Amino acid sequence: MMRSSVLPFIPVIEPFLDKACNEGLDNTAWIRSFAITRAGPGSAVTDWYVSGMHLCIREWSAQLLHLVCSLFPQISTLTINTGYTLALSCPFDELVDSLRRFFALQVVTFVAPNNLLNIGNELDADKLEAVIIEYTSRISQQVSSIEAFFIERFQNNCDWYLQGWLTVQRGVAEICTVGTLEQKEAPSRKCGIIRGTEICYPTRPPPIHPNSPFYI
Repeated sequence: MMRSSVLPFIPVIEPFLDKACNEGLDNTAWIRSFAITRAGPGSAVTDWYVSGMHLCIREWSAQLLHLVCSLFPQISTLTINTGYTLALSCPFDELVDSLRRFFALQVVTFVAPNNLLNIGNELDADKLEAVIIEYTSRISQQVSSIEAFFIERFQNNCDWYLQGWLTVQRGVAEICTVGTLEQKEAPSRKCGIIRGTEICYPTRPPPIHPNSPFYI
């Protein structure tokens, strides 16, 4: 599990890193970034709490998200990045159960969710968008606190990818996500090699959303 280089806030994250290592979860994921929010007017480390986290998942483990929630229950933004693995077996019910534990969760970002969904490479952009809208709608129907999803680097090949916001609509008849994902050309210079397979991953700063805390 990669440790943060932001020294003043190491104590905030340290318990999670230690427990993840002790429970044998240190090789399942690493923290790419985390967000902190000040609970009060003070400046001590104890006056801050973790309000967001970007997890890069190598191997799915519901236990990992349960640990994150137990130590950082006030997380409101969570990024699940599966762009660093070729295939990921993630049971939908396990994911929903894990997300439901975060009582303050408002925004979920999925990076490279094609690996999370484990879909084939025969879908065009329209069908790919329909798949992720259905997937996020099913999640929002069971996790009532979520207000929006950000989809990043959703692609089947190195030619293009989809990204954009999907907002949760909670109507009387149904709960679903709505939005249009933008299709973008994937620059070939951003391609990476993972276990001998070429993938693309345009890099950019974390998306800004009204409910997003400050990331470091």
